[in-house]
Amino acid sequence: MAAPVKHFLDTLGAEWASGTLVDKPAAVFTSTATMHGGQESTLLTMLGLCSACQSQEIPTLEPTAYEEALQQTAGAVLIDVRQPDEYAEGHLSGARLLNVLDEATFEAGIAALDKSKPYFIYCRSGRRSHSAAVKMKAIGLNVTDLKGGITAWEAAGKPITKE
Repeated sequence: MAAPVKHFLDTLGAEWASGTLVDKPAAVFTSTATMHGGQESTLLTMLGLCSACQSQEIPTLEPTAYEEALQQTAGAVLIDVRQPDEYAEGHLSGARLLNVLDEATFEAGIAALDKSKPYFIYCRSGRRSHSAAVKMKAIGLNVTDLKGGITAWEAAGKPITKE
């Protein structure tokens, strides 16, 4: 196997084992094929795609649908997973802050959440909230994500607050 391919697979395997494999292929298979001219080449086939591509398990709603679902869902809890300074600049009314980038606090925070309640989460653009949603779903929480985050929310003319 070519050295660059072996290095890639070793790195991928280490990241997979450590749980840091996010937005990278979930599975990689190698095979050798004879190319035009008789040269052999190692081919990589990637399966499973990225975690963002597997988001069918986590409902992600456009701002209007998100707002309606939040209002119509009994016991819904709204969580902003951004950093404290972002939260202070403006957030959805009723949102509680749980910074996903503060890993220890986030992990402890979600571990303390009531698994019988539905959670609606958001961030600035949807990337951090998707990561948070994956972690929350993995421990058995019912979570819905805001597609496009607070940026899409504001673009849709929805209100935010600094209170």
